[in-house]
Amino acid sequence: MKICFIADGQAHHAQNWIKRQAAEGHEIHLISTYPIEKEVLPVASLHIVTLDPTANARAKEKDAFMGTTQSTSKTRVISKLRGTPLWKTLVLLRDNMTPKTVQRKSSHVRALVESIAPDLVHAMRIPFEGILAAEALRETPFPLIVSVWGNDFTLFAAKSKTLAELTRRTMKRADGVHPDCRKDMRLAIEWGFSEQKPHLVAPSNGGVDLDHFHLGEKNPSLLQQWGVPDNAFVVLNARGLKSYIRNDVFFQSMPLILKQVPNTFFLATSMENSSFAQEWSARLKLEKVFRALPSVPHRSMGELFRCADIAVSPSDHDGSPNSLLEAMACGAFPVVGNIEPVREWIEDGVNGILFNQKDPVAMADAVLRAIRSPQLCQEAGERNRIIIAERADCQKVQELIGKFYSDVFHAQRLVSV
Repeated sequence: MKICFIADGQAHHAQNWIKRQAAEGHEIHLISTYPIEKEVLPVASLHIVTLDPTANARAKEKDAFMGTTQSTSKTRVISKLRGTPLWKTLVLLRDNMTPKTVQRKSSHVRALVESIAPDLVHAMRIPFEGILAAEALRETPFPLIVSVWGNDFTLFAAKSKTLAELTRRTMKRADGVHPDCRKDMRLAIEWGFSEQKPHLVAPSNGGVDLDHFHLGEKNPSLLQQWGVPDNAFVVLNARGLKSYIRNDVFFQSMPLILKQVPNTFFLATSMENSSFAQEWSARLKLEKVFRALPSVPHRSMGELFRCADIAVSPSDHDGSPNSLLEAMACGAFPVVGNIEPVREWIEDGVNGILFNQKDPVAMADAVLRAIRSPQLCQEAGERNRIIIAERADCQKVQELIGKFYSDVFHAQRLVSV
């Protein structure tokens, strides 16, 4: 099958998905909304169509984090800005500007798709790749699948009347929809997707690779690299500086935890050089017990999760976070915000602990409860290994994806006849 993806080619969720489809023998073409090199992915053709005015600078920032390019003054500025009020203002400005950019570039994307002539077009997330695909392919016969990522409906679509209308248009145009949680499947229908059309609820990155994400011993050298004491309880926040992650609550919970368990140590990925993290750490005098890590390559995250006793996720908006599933596979005990999609995976007090993600005291109490419950953590590790193997193993998910693609393709052919 010839598949054209419209996606952020730098996002590791999209990269994992695309690589697995190429491994299945599909001919892959990619229209990427962020700059990448063709050698990064096994694609027959690559086209760059940027929507975000900061796309080039942000792409260089990610390359610098991963060590593929040198850090520059621009990438360092972006890293420092993340999580700050100014950054949130810039994101809002981008979100308001991008719909006009979509309209301006949709004819170009349509021409690219027509030249590729794929059997399927798969847009990965609604804002703004799905919106771009839907606008470009309106009144065309190409079957369109749209993936829904965790905050597409509850955060982005609610930002403005324009985004809400474009989201509705996208769901009505979609021939198949792929959310990563049952809640978003329900919302997709509420936003205009026909429940009679094919759909698949599955992890947004195509599932967990159990060869990389599995139970195992901590790596002492990795812990020493980050200055973690030998007897520390390690709490890892792998969610980064996103607008829907309550990192303010994460930082405010730390002194409360340390007051009860002084040998707790905190790690957070994608916060290196962040002024937001630096200011919170200095204000609360956390320099000795907190490390702001760079963005960690996805292939290395399994080892980091195995070093963590507890994986926290203080999220306001989410689907099924891939980092949560990977942490579960590696035996890190989940302490996560009490939101509906997460409850599809975590039963409070059985295989994790849920807390009010808006409340630092509640987060501290949840972490302390986990630290003081070694048997619960041990039993949860085994439970979660089984859950991930049964519901999120990438090999099993791939079988579902193959059937889903076939269903969308044949359903659209029947409509066209």
